[in-house]
Amino acid sequence: MDKKRVIRLIQHIDFWGIREWAKENDLDWIVVYGSQVYGDPKDDSDLDIGFAGPIKGITVPGHLISEMEADEHHMDEVNAGVRYGMSKGLLIYQRQEGLFKEFIEMAKKEFSVYKKKIKQELEEDLEEGYIIIQDV
Repeated sequence: MDKKRVIRLIQHIDFWGIREWAKENDLDWIVVYGSQVYGDPKDDSDLDIGFAGPIKGITVPGHLISEMEADEHHMDEVNAGVRYGMSKGLLIYQRQEGLFKEFIEMAKKEFSVYKKKIKQELEEDLEEGYIIIQDV
């Protein structure tokens, strides 16, 4: 069974050069958790389903994944993202440790600190192999 490594991100991939980093680490998919799933008008990036080039993405609101602020409307959006992945023959796994709240707290601090924390978490996830997309 072919397994593809996946990285969990919180918003604004291009600002941090994550696409290039993902390519260097031979990642096939990026799962983006963040506000882009809502179509934030202040954000004109293409962080929605279907990245350009070999790196593809699925957006899912991270606060739902960590079971914060879950309500019926948002749950519909999460389910839609998961259904999209399944329709492409993919099954999405992710950690359930409520890290999104921690990231939000970090965002209130200096941006460089927030960026460093994100990078650290991504590297740990890669090393520990917690996050994959697996063909079903």
